[in-house]
Amino acid sequence: MLWAFEGDSDLSRRAGRLIEDSANDVVISIVAYWELQIKQTIGKLRVAAGYNDRLWEWFDAGGFKRLGLQRSHVRPLSRPTVAPP
Repeated sequence: MLWAFEGDSDLSRRAGRLIEDSANDVVISIVAYWELQIKQTIGKLRVAAGYNDRLWEWFDAGGFKRLGLQRSHVRPLSRPTVAPP
């Protein structure tokens, strides 16, 4: 999504068309935004002031749907930390 937002040439034409086509539901997870914030905080991603606000404005203008984080989303990833007796 960042490549699409920035108009980066690394985004394939097909992906760009799919994102821009209003007939498609484009869903963005709050976790992606969370990861963006973490990378900025630890210095792995540098962006201009106001970048995050402009990114979310772009999501809103594009009609992107937001996927909230639910417990059911992480349940398949959980494993017991201690083997049962």
